[in-house]
Amino acid sequence: MDNKIREGLYEDRFEIFDSRFDSRATLKTSQEAIEKATAIGSSRFGYTNKEGKTFVIEKNIDDGKWYQTERNPKQINNKRYTVPVEEIQKTIDERNLRSIIENAESRPKLKVVSKESDAVTAKEDVIAFRKIQDKELQKSAAVIMLENTEKYSAYGEEIKKSAKETYKIIVEIGTSQQATQEALNSEQKNISKSPSSGNVIESDEIFATPEPGKKSVLPPDFEKQYKRMGNKYYTENGSSLEDKGNRIETQSNEERVVSSMILIAEARGWNEIKVSGSESFKKEAWIEANSKGMHVKGYIPRGQDKEELRKRTGKMDHSKNMAETWATKDPQEAARIYPELASATALAVAIDKKAEADGLNPAQRAVVAARTKQNIINSIEKGKVPGVKIKEEAEISTNRKEKELVR
Repeated sequence: MDNKIREGLYEDRFEIFDSRFDSRATLKTSQEAIEKATAIGSSRFGYTNKEGKTFVIEKNIDDGKWYQTERNPKQINNKRYTVPVEEIQKTIDERNLRSIIENAESRPKLKVVSKESDAVTAKEDVIAFRKIQDKELQKSAAVIMLENTEKYSAYGEEIKKSAKETYKIIVEIGTSQQATQEALNSEQKNISKSPSSGNVIESDEIFATPEPGKKSVLPPDFEKQYKRMGNKYYTENGSSLEDKGNRIETQSNEERVVSSMILIAEARGWNEIKVSGSESFKKEAWIEANSKGMHVKGYIPRGQDKEELRKRTGKMDHSKNMAETWATKDPQEAARIYPELASATALAVAIDKKAEADGLNPAQRAVVAARTKQNIINSIEKGKVPGVKIKEEAEISTNRKEKELVR
């Protein structure tokens, strides 16, 4: 059996022990595991993640929900509950849909294609499809797999031969009127486009002349926050966005992802944008974009949206004013004007004392202080006032490279 297929069988799996028959059952989704556990009267089952680590999923008797438990987590209702099983399944769903998408994207780029390779891809996709629990993501996966079945005969033959029941499900949900319409609306035939929610932000500056190189600009530190794979950027929880130059796409509705997309638009100088996708995505994109002075098409804001914009803009103005005060005033004076800056002052003092204790001379300490001040200003502008618990800047002072800067 192909190594990748073998790995796919054993990652992201749920297991439950049935003491009645001294047997262990393997389930493909968390819902199947919960149903099995309920049927045999068990309050727990096992989960093995993609990295091969095994956890216990346990039912909380107080709220009736299922959580991943660990040895030393934060206590919830005197139990060792941490991650809700819904979040685990969401990550599994997105990861397996992404696997199907990437298989479809890579197929036309292969230099050597054979019936055997198409059959292997079909097996991989079937394993991934069976692990997707979310109905909307299932539809997206089914549409892609049906297209592959039509395009590549060996792919279709393998699914029909080795996964008959799964193929029936794929046909049923992939050919439904709703799934077909959704696929057309999101330009599903272009598989490189995110298929599940079709959340899109694109430049709408018809009369603007694009600046050379501006199309690929990214915000500072952006790539430190995401893992890059081609034109796609992934968060640690599996959410992603895809950069297509004048168009940015995602399946996610997470505020963090939406904010990142707006920051990209801002970095590229888009003053007018058009948004499309889910209501929650468009709402968040409208608020974020308007807070940065952009004009947004594709969403009509409600009263509460405008109120949220006012609150968010007010917080941004407050942070900007604090940052400017910190930059232009003595730290003690800045803390007197804005008491919340006292922690930043304490941090600056602690770093300077550390630099002195490390034997840095006045010139070297000045280099450390200047860098510390700029980093504190950057944090304040983002609405995060740093404190003495932040150790990164203290570590800078012990770095002997600072001495090299002033030799």
